[in-house]
Amino acid sequence: MTCPRPADHAVPDLEAAYLADRRRRFKEAVARVNRRPDHVWPAAEFPGPLQGIAGALFAHQWLRRHVAEPCRAAVAAVSRNPAHASLVRLLLACPDAPTLVAELLREWLPDAPGRYPLLQQNILARWATLDPFREDPLTRQRAIQQEQKREYGAPLSPLVLERLALVDSLPDPGPAARRFVKAGVIPVMACPQSCRHCMFVWRPSLGVAPDQSFLWELLPRLTNNLLFTGGDLSGHLDGFFHAITHLTGITTCAILLNGSLGQSLAAAREFLERCAAARRRRPAAAPVTVVIQISFDEFHQEILADRHGVLRERIPVARVANLLQAALDHPELQLVLLHKQNRLNFSTALFQQGVFARLDAELARRGLPIRVESHAPAPRPKADPVDPVRRAGVIREAVFTLGTHRRRPFHFVSSTLDAYGRAAVRVDPAEYVAERPLLQDVLAGRVPPGEAFDTDLMFRVDGPVTLFSAFHICLGDLGRDGADRILARHRKDPLLRALERFDPRLPVWYGEVRNDLSALVEQATGPYHLFHRLTREAEVRLALTRRLVGFRAD
Repeated sequence: MTCPRPADHAVPDLEAAYLADRRRRFKEAVARVNRRPDHVWPAAEFPGPLQGIAGALFAHQWLRRHVAEPCRAAVAAVSRNPAHASLVRLLLACPDAPTLVAELLREWLPDAPGRYPLLQQNILARWATLDPFREDPLTRQRAIQQEQKREYGAPLSPLVLERLALVDSLPDPGPAARRFVKAGVIPVMACPQSCRHCMFVWRPSLGVAPDQSFLWELLPRLTNNLLFTGGDLSGHLDGFFHAITHLTGITTCAILLNGSLGQSLAAAREFLERCAAARRRRPAAAPVTVVIQISFDEFHQEILADRHGVLRERIPVARVANLLQAALDHPELQLVLLHKQNRLNFSTALFQQGVFARLDAELARRGLPIRVESHAPAPRPKADPVDPVRRAGVIREAVFTLGTHRRRPFHFVSSTLDAYGRAAVRVDPAEYVAERPLLQDVLAGRVPPGEAFDTDLMFRVDGPVTLFSAFHICLGDLGRDGADRILARHRKDPLLRALERFDPRLPVWYGEVRNDLSALVEQATGPYHLFHRLTREAEVRLALTRRLVGFRAD
């Protein structure tokens, strides 16, 4: 049975793209699990060819979790090995794990029917300790939602204020003047997309400050570079346009968008013309670089199927194509595609398969095929998410052009993904390149040059000031506390200095107040993820700050 699709959908080969994506994800997820040493069954306890039974159970559950029923047969048939035909049949026919185990035992141990009940009981009991699908994803997601509501919902709770009072009491190392590499502006946190990899399950509702002029006056004193981010900013662009036109001390104005506002070529042209017009209104003596960053990856542009198998794109590739096509008329604007690394990044297959290939097909249909002019690797090898023993280089950046427009370059930047928020529940580890090797180096005290926890400031338009790499760490409210006090806290805060350098004492001291350190290290996808989680609770942040102050006093 094929997967149905809306008759008026704009993507010509949506079904083929969906099946190709799910087959690749299925194959890689099963391969990853089959390499896990804890999924090898002791031969003495489970005689027969049972080493593959954990993989079969995983495959059975994965298909039901990630593929609509009408499409499962086409996805499960990814292997062309005739020896797998019987297993594929069982994966599709068996309604649950006990039935699958029973059928596998009949096929694999036909001469030992008397042992089936005990073997089945033992296998299912063992699988219950390994099964990554044992927890209902909605239940886990609700738990994360509550955690984030506690973390982000009270930026200036009593424990936060107690920690800030401690920081205020410390001597100021000075000097008072400091330029940040960048500053962030958060106009809104809402986003309707709920992408599987999003770090936010719950987002705070931002109030609106009655007068934001103090923010626009402050920002040029702190940095040359602004990034507008936070959520779906499609309807919250006034601050961005204001900064382009009026903040003459800012030399780069960037905005992160999810591509939704490219719903038509006309809409894309209107948006880019507004950006260009804001730039033209700026004084000629104060040039500015305008950078439009578009999230573009296997998550934002994911093809989804409802329970009937009807397909749709989360954010259609055609919308990104509209923005690129419209940008051909505005070479004065920079447009960058931001991507999350997966196994395709290990070779130029990145540009020939997956979401990039879908974008190329859409643009080629318009007579604007993509030409990759150059690409560059990440500075260090990374571990294959399916086979972590294998390390290789990954493509991190590329420059591409469209059709005959060779003098109009576009940029592509690919970064790693950490298992925050929704990704902890809804993304299989085989789907993205993590930074476990870097985490091991950092925990051993070997922090590579250029790696630092990002403590540059993020300004919510309703007042709270947080950090780029830690939205949960609040340094105060700009309207209530004033810029001078918040900047002094940034200079004096020993926890920020410890985070910046991935201080190896922080995990140790965390273990003094919480008993889940081993689990956090085991689950962490990289040092940024780990140190983010170490500091997510206000009580722990206070304890770590006290410890750092005590260490300094010694």
